Amino acid sequence: MKTVISVWLGVSLAIGSAQEFRPPPVETRLTKYPALLAEWRKQGLAKHFPDAIPSNATTVKLSHFPGFLQGGAWLQLRLTLPPGTVAKAYEDASKRAKQFYDGGDGNDRLDNDENAIPGPDFVTSDDKVESFPADYRIFIHYGRSPEDAGFKWNHGQSYGVVISRKRNEVIYFAINW
Repeated sequence: MKTVISVWLGVSLAIGSAQEFRPPPVETRLTKYPALLAEWRKQGLAKHFPDAIPSNATTVKLSHFPGFLQGGAWLQLRLTLPPGTVAKAYEDASKRAKQFYDGGDGNDRLDNDENAIPGPDFVTSDDKVESFPADYRIFIHYGRSPEDAGFKWNHGQSYGVVISRKRNEVIYFAINW
């Protein structure tokens, strides 16, 4: 027997077994990129992502999570690109960034800097480590925290790019939590 519960978020959940109350899976299939990009662009959070996966990208990883209950949503695209392309992306990101920092995860700086904008976790990492190594520069292009969040950055949005010139990687990210 299933019981339907209306959660204050306006979501109805069917509770019958623990299996039915699990978060959706993380999407990693590259074929889903165009549809995911269109969805995130409607929210205004992915205009900086490439329209298509560049043909000169050698290693490509995608991670998308739509959010669940109060768990945040993300879109992250990781690309290995030629050094010249990475250098240009780094230069562009340097000019556009509101903030930047080297390495770490999405919340590393929040405890020490009340003006820090949360960044991404490394959800496209090869070894499932969520912190970026120090050679990755995290460029925050946009960050917003609602005025009624209770405390700064309780809920919000941010987007930007993460670049490692050492590894020739560009990682586009958007977060809505």
